[in-house]
Amino acid sequence: MEQILFTLTGVVVHGKAKGSTVGMPTANLCVPEGTVLPEFGVYAVSIDIEGRHYYGITNVGFRPSVDQSNDITIETYIFDFSNNIYGKTISINFHKYIRSTKKFDSLEKVKRQVEIDCSAVRLFFSELFRE
Repeated sequence: MEQILFTLTGVVVHGKAKGSTVGMPTANLCVPEGTVLPEFGVYAVSIDIEGRHYYGITNVGFRPSVDQSNDITIETYIFDFSNNIYGKTISINFHKYIRSTKKFDSLEKVKRQVEIDCSAVRLFFSELFRE
């Protein structure tokens, strides 16, 4: 199995549903205050949900493009997944740091960057499994 840099486990909670508006719904993790977090940014991740293994992309940190809040979020877009997992405990395994947090001028620009990031993550995992 691929190397895991960091793991977070928590309950999926409702977010602001911004990801759903651009066709990329996210699982938002509730993280208790004082939890140690990885460096803020975007990561290639695997996700364990009820004994099943998925892949996706996670943003840890602030969301400067969609709100001015100082709330730290952990948002995961799970590839090829559409189940309702609100209230379920999941584990997110961080495999590779992709990029730092950026501010974009519009949700459309955010969506384009996330599509680029998703392609990079899919390539990362496909190359990892070829080795």
